[in-house]
Amino acid sequence: MTKDKLRLGWDEMYALVCEYSDKNECAPIKSCIYKNQKIGKWLQDRKGVINTTTDNMYQKLAKNKYVKINLDAYLKNKKLTKDKLRLGWDEMYALVCEYSDKNECAPIKSCIYKNQNIGMWLQDRKKKINNTTDNTYQKLAKNKYLKINLDEYLKKKIK
Repeated sequence: MTKDKLRLGWDEMYALVCEYSDKNECAPIKSCIYKNQKIGKWLQDRKGVINTTTDNMYQKLAKNKYVKINLDAYLKNKKLTKDKLRLGWDEMYALVCEYSDKNECAPIKSCIYKNQNIGMWLQDRKKKINNTTDNTYQKLAKNKYLKINLDEYLKKKIK
């Protein structure tokens, strides 16, 4: 920890997560740093102990509507993937490309293909892209349908 970074308590970190979420109309992704705090990692760590909507941690975090949406998606995905084989980046990318070529479009966020949540996988990668020179963009954009989707995403993100 650097000397200019203070370690905040639960209430202060949750307040930052809520502030960020309300400002951006979404919960922070795992790599998100806001006001010199790793709020994305903090939220991810808290989500790891949640199994149902009745869990105490869920109840505490879900008071913010954007965090609640994120938690609900997390629990839905956790339930869907409970007994699934976890695929690596290259295998998931191959599935996304296969789906995209077959359907002539990129998968939407809720898309499940061959028992894998390829839509959420793609969405998670897109959130990390800021421009066409990003490494993730370069890898994903090799597929023409993904490139179209990513370019549309970046136009909206840059506005």
